[in-house]
Amino acid sequence: MRRRKPAVLILLAAIATLAAGCGEDESKVTLGTVIVAKDGKSSAHTVKSGNSEYVVKDDKQVGEKYGRVWSPAFNADGSSLVFMAASGGKQRVVRDGKGVGGTYDAVGGAAFSPDGRSIVFKARANNKEFLVKDGVRVSEEYDRISNTVFSPDGRSLVFDATSGRDSFLVKDGVPVGGKYEGIWRIVFSPDGRSFAHGAIAGSKVFMVKDGAVIGDKYDSQYIGEPVFGPDGHSVFYVVFSEGKQFICKDGVRVTDLYDCMTSPVFSPDGSMVFTASVDLDWFVVKDGTRITKARRGMIQTPVFNSDGSSMAFATRAGRKCSVFRDDQPVATGYDWVEDLRFGPDGRSLLWKARLGRKWAVVKDGKVLAGDFDKVSSIETSPDGSKITFTGIRGSATSSVEMPW
Repeated sequence: MRRRKPAVLILLAAIATLAAGCGEDESKVTLGTVIVAKDGKSSAHTVKSGNSEYVVKDDKQVGEKYGRVWSPAFNADGSSLVFMAASGGKQRVVRDGKGVGGTYDAVGGAAFSPDGRSIVFKARANNKEFLVKDGVRVSEEYDRISNTVFSPDGRSLVFDATSGRDSFLVKDGVPVGGKYEGIWRIVFSPDGRSFAHGAIAGSKVFMVKDGAVIGDKYDSQYIGEPVFGPDGHSVFYVVFSEGKQFICKDGVRVTDLYDCMTSPVFSPDGSMVFTASVDLDWFVVKDGTRITKARRGMIQTPVFNSDGSSMAFATRAGRKCSVFRDDQPVATGYDWVEDLRFGPDGRSLLWKARLGRKWAVVKDGKVLAGDFDKVSSIETSPDGSKITFTGIRGSATSSVEMPW
């Protein structure tokens, strides 16, 4: 295991130096939450010093000091950093130390486009909200804006707008579909040509694709998030109705009834897979057939190796979690398991596990690195030979790189 030494390792010293250089009392410097770029090469941190706040990236202050800063985020390749800031009763979005657009009564939801080049956020002025992209206003004014989503190619932008009591979708500046009482979980198809979302109107919940209702409307409090199938066009979703759950494909029920179930995923061969329960027994279902033993305790959504020949999942029974591969136990005794994935060999398994209050990175039941207060998501190198992650112990942060 090789520990790399990015800016996070000298973050504390860097912040102290900045504070001292500005004539501020180091004892009044408070560190915020560290964020790390996906490639593990850059880190950023919010800092509160006296009555001001600022952002540090790789041991250097980014831009000015403000009364408050929040929500720093890197773009996909880690080359650009955005955060929101407030000062003098106004708010703005800051990218790489420079303001984007003007100052507003409020800002929120700053997000990068998939290619990391553009940035969009909502702004509020005179009690109305509108979208700003790369500093230019790109929408009409509404009472509220939420759920802003880029298409996978970054060419289209969809958001949920509210005027009065009505909510509706706006795509590239044009309203799409009907008016609803609520909208949730907007999802684009892989090619970006279609999008779907759940909606509620008249106390009925239903699924909407490209502005048109698909399937029935249900007397329920919720309908699951849309999942596009392997063909990139069909929409699958879980329906909660009359105490039971089932999956619909393009508005038609395609599964049995269950007490509880997860949203479907698709194996490499295109099979639909989900976990479900009946009378508190959980199992995995593939194309309508149960393929695992029934177990007490919830089963998390399964993962597959690259050719689909092997499947793994985590379970939670009582207060403990276990990991299974091909329905056989691999490891047990964890308080929580997440980020489970197969290695490049198609057999080894890697996951993050919580033991008490501490986190560890585990491979095939053996702890690779542990005793962390928090562990970032695990990233795999493009050739699949290495993994990187960031671990935090107290105020010390380290980036770890090791072979798969």
